[in-house]
Amino acid sequence: MKTDFNINEKPFLQYIQILKEFALKKLGIEFSITEQDIEPIKSLLAYFCQDQSLTQEMGLNLKKGIALMGPVGCGKTTIMKLFSLLITSDEKFTLKPTHEIINEFHEAGRVIIQKYSKDLRVNGQRAYFPSKNYCFDDVGIEGKLVYYGEKIDVIGEILTARYDIKFIKTHITTNLNTEDLKELYGSRLASRMREMFNVINFQENIKDKRK
Repeated sequence: MKTDFNINEKPFLQYIQILKEFALKKLGIEFSITEQDIEPIKSLLAYFCQDQSLTQEMGLNLKKGIALMGPVGCGKTTIMKLFSLLITSDEKFTLKPTHEIINEFHEAGRVIIQKYSKDLRVNGQRAYFPSKNYCFDDVGIEGKLVYYGEKIDVIGEILTARYDIKFIKTHITTNLNTEDLKELYGSRLASRMREMFNVINFQENIKDKRK
């Protein structure tokens, strides 16, 4: 995988500086990285640089996506947005907030589930959308919708559909932990999510960077 850096070329702390500079240049923000951020960011660097020996040492599976978990304001969205901009290979992904997907569903209906998953049939008609690598941001805040009298778990259905597509990567960020996700989406999808994702956690007591 290609990025604008390689984890083996420089001491780790230099990558922290690169991320800070990139955040300022591309996003126009001063991205604060504390000691509590080091371990999750190091795991993300190893994963996105496809460092096989380091990811194996960390217990990460390069065939799986990333589930980045942590409290509100710890920087999950920003760090994944940075990696979405840095990656230039087939591993490149699009960051998509779940609330935007819900808004699209309100406007267009079930075809939006296919848009973010795979080629399925809608009312007997083929509706093709090319599958892509995505990071769904803020998974778990969306709730279920009522669509023509039917309760729809939009994000849950998208994740379920993407589970069956082996040639794409799915990443998520969430404020929930694994038990919360199991309660929200049910045991079946929770089991599939264990197969889909490497879980990387920010500490629960980490400082809210928005304050």
